[in-house]
Amino acid sequence: YKWFEATFTGGLGERMQDNMYKLGMSLVKREVLPFETLERALKFKQSDPSGGNKSLAHILVDEFKIDHDLVFSEVSQLYGFKQFTFSEDMLTEDRVEFIRKIIEPLPESTREMMVREKILVVKHAGTTPLKHVFVSTDPTNKHIPNIARSIGAKRYEICYISPESFDSLLEKVMPRENEFLKMMEDGNFDIDVESDEEGVFDEQAIEAEIS
Repeated sequence: YKWFEATFTGGLGERMQDNMYKLGMSLVKREVLPFETLERALKFKQSDPSGGNKSLAHILVDEFKIDHDLVFSEVSQLYGFKQFTFSEDMLTEDRVEFIRKIIEPLPESTREMMVREKILVVKHAGTTPLKHVFVSTDPTNKHIPNIARSIGAKRYEICYISPESFDSLLEKVMPRENEFLKMMEDGNFDIDVESDEEGVFDEQAIEAEIS
């Protein structure tokens, strides 16, 4: 544990230290991963050129193949995101029509981004201005503010949804887009997307984790 302790008293920023420590140790305590894997993931983040741009959560999922749902459920709990549980009973005709009316008028590039990044709007609630409710397999995703602006959402809430539930939801709502997602996951083609730096979160705790 000496290297691990040195990591959190060394060159990392204070907020980043605190957030990564909480996430990493919580995953270890819940036996989602062994401590040795956490140590390797932190070393990867510090030493690998691609690691510095990824959050610890994404490194654990992408590089060390830790279960996405277990990792991001923990991220959601740490940052206070609600978890969205999908069931076919909730998909009334009105709900499906609501989601389609939001998605279909958007530019194709925006729809493709939503599918690729696994982000959907599932409802709105409250009084004027309405609060839109987004679901995402990564509730810290930096593309969400951009998409919120695209649909004119002045207020919004983000909920975590598991990858399996997202795919089921997309299949019911937008079957064509779900086929597009499957093609991407199978590696049949690549898409280049320009990033929009205006849409990053400014919440300090989340920014520290996703830096």
